Amino acid sequence: MVWTQPAAAIHLWNIELPTMARESRAIVYGEVTGTKSFYDSGRGEVLTEVEMSLMEALKEDTEVKAAARFVIAGGVHEDVEWAGPGLPKLSRGDVAVVFLEKLDGRYWPYGLPLGIFNQTVTSAGKAVLKRDLTDAHVVHMDDTGAEVPVKVNYYGIDGFKQKIREYLGAAPKAEPGLNERYAQSDAVAAGRVTGVRVSLTSDSLVETQVDLKPHQILKGDTRAIWIIRVEGGELPDVKYESYDMPAFVQNGEYLVFLKTTPAGLSPIGSAGAVPGRRRSDGRFEILTPDGRILLLDQVDFGAR
Repeated sequence: MVWTQPAAAIHLWNIELPTMARESRAIVYGEVTGTKSFYDSGRGEVLTEVEMSLMEALKEDTEVKAAARFVIAGGVHEDVEWAGPGLPKLSRGDVAVVFLEKLDGRYWPYGLPLGIFNQTVTSAGKAVLKRDLTDAHVVHMDDTGAEVPVKVNYYGIDGFKQKIREYLGAAPKAEPGLNERYAQSDAVAAGRVTGVRVSLTSDSLVETQVDLKPHQILKGDTRAIWIIRVEGGELPDVKYESYDMPAFVQNGEYLVFLKTTPAGLSPIGSAGAVPGRRRSDGRFEILTPDGRILLLDQVDFGAR
């Protein structure tokens, strides 16, 4: 029989990702291969050592290469589960991104549960990250100085890792040129956004549906309204940050590059939407990634 110590919610200030990336000693992405709980007489508490086989070290340290060992507070020792409010939990087989700091000669997750992003895979096969903040009340300060609860946040794994690299000083990922985007797409059109709707999917993730009224169709079927499904979005209590997808605003005008998916049309990635506008003479102009303004009918997309 395991006896569990009672726990109440812990109050934590949120730590923004750029700060976590800069201040962490190491940042690792991998799979937990083993855990072992032990009593630390110096601290007077039970700790659990976690061993992780690394798929990638986003930020290396001298002792963090192909594998990482770190400790988390709590665990089961001599049939007693030592638990505290908001303490992180990891088990064999878990896949996660972990931000680590070094204290008293040991690596620890940075910011208690704030530094562990557990990976799950959606029914569509998409890997996403989410922090387990059970029994943790996480807040940030708004513009008025009031404490506001932090929303449940999900992140697409590829975009998340790229953002971390950029926070650590890597150059932003190079976007493909217009010709390459056109070649990668099943549908290309210039148009205006007439509707934006955000909802939860069957996996409890956030999806944004965008209605685009085409001004000009360069590739794909002719239709009055194109419905574009975008991973990510924000609701009152949950936010899914998909860094590798573009953002659309109501009445915004864009040149879109889309691919066909089981759910419908989706952007080819973050390069799947280029801002633009329809001029008074009916011609559409776009703002290119290098800051130039081009008329769409003067862009050579190669063989069509």
